[in-house]
Amino acid sequence: MLWIPINKEVLLSSSSGGAFSALADYVLKNNGIVFGASKKIDTHEIFHIAVSDAKELDKLKLSKYYQSNTSDVFSTVENYLHDGRLVLFTGTACQIAGLYSFLGEKSVDNLITMDVLCHGVPSKKVIDAYIESQEKRFKKKVVDFSFRIKEGEMGWRKGTRMKLKFSDDTEHVAVSKYDTFFIGFNNNFFLRESCYNCKYCGTERVADFTFADFWGCTEIVSPEQLWNGVSLMLFNSEKTRSLMKELNERMEIYSIDPEIAIRRNLALTKPQPRPEYRNVFFSNMERYGFDKSIKKKLWRRFLKNRVKDFLKKVLPRSIAAKIMKDI
Repeated sequence: MLWIPINKEVLLSSSSGGAFSALADYVLKNNGIVFGASKKIDTHEIFHIAVSDAKELDKLKLSKYYQSNTSDVFSTVENYLHDGRLVLFTGTACQIAGLYSFLGEKSVDNLITMDVLCHGVPSKKVIDAYIESQEKRFKKKVVDFSFRIKEGEMGWRKGTRMKLKFSDDTEHVAVSKYDTFFIGFNNNFFLRESCYNCKYCGTERVADFTFADFWGCTEIVSPEQLWNGVSLMLFNSEKTRSLMKELNERMEIYSIDPEIAIRRNLALTKPQPRPEYRNVFFSNMERYGFDKSIKKKLWRRFLKNRVKDFLKKVLPRSIAAKIMKDI
């Protein structure tokens, strides 16, 4: 299924298409509890927390591209289920598998699970090194950061963009083709070793729902809608069918050919490949710092982008385009 929120404010406050908000809203309105990943701003740590008030849902929104701590959370989920409360638990597929393993034979009738289709996750060590490199670059302290912003009229059109907030109240939005975190992430340089052999990829999903971005679905929706955000959702259990009516009131829903979804998302077929550079990335990061460890490997790419940007500035567009084809 392809999902688009009816409420545009919800859409623009979400990293993707707002599917999480629709399901969470239903659970909270039925006296339920929602579990998800939340970032602690002062330490940049990610923890799974419980939310019972819609006003706190923003804590669980937006992408967090590193591992969340689930210590003590599974026992809290168990307690709410024992009390008969409706529970929505969101996370990566491996975290949800861990929850089911913890609960064992206990009843999960009141439990709804939703996994994010996962590219793989790095550790906080990588994030800390990235932030340190940005603080050295800008010569000021980073107090907060946001992955994958879609602010402004361009939305996703600019690609995945990191936003840094500094201690002097200034901000910087990275250009995607130069942002070392996303370049390294998309090249799989620093994922956890287990992610390269993930048992939870493929179409046989462990959670009730799976949600993901739906990049490139312009055969179904307009490019303008795509730039604002569209969610792909998979229904993986019978439990999800009973929720369709409720969610229909909050979303525009389109049935799609599953093959389209698979074609757009590698994690529905296999884990990310492990690059050879993964063998030396962390030692290079310790030696040169995060930024230099990425640029050292991909220096040709960065140089090519700089040359292209220069040509765009100094030459007419048509001439620059012809030259750039050969670069």
